[in-house]
Amino acid sequence: MNILVVDDNESIRDMIKFILESRAHKVSLAVDGFEALSMIQKSDHPYDAILTDYNMPNMTGKELIEKIIEQNLEIKKILMFSGEDTNEVKMESLLNQYRYIKFMAKPIEFDEVLKLLAS
Repeated sequence: MNILVVDDNESIRDMIKFILESRAHKVSLAVDGFEALSMIQKSDHPYDAILTDYNMPNMTGKELIEKIIEQNLEIKKILMFSGEDTNEVKMESLLNQYRYIKFMAKPIEFDEVLKLLAS
């Protein structure tokens, strides 16, 4: 699976990458929504999944998802994670409308991430 991980925290990006690559996934990293959107638009091999933080400078994870939907970019699964439960409420309309978008509270449970990617 070709996965894009988007988080402004380098240690979190690297930890997610390490775990996913150990499960034979191909992983790319982006520091914010702008970089992620550019990578998605320019990729020769579409991403199967995006794992993104909610709170990031420049462009939030929610704004990134809205841009992906607006531009009709083909992503099969999107998993957003946040340390603030209130962000799930902010995501409610997208979560209800687009079943391929999931929300997960931090700390990240990697067994749950792997299950969601496999489903």
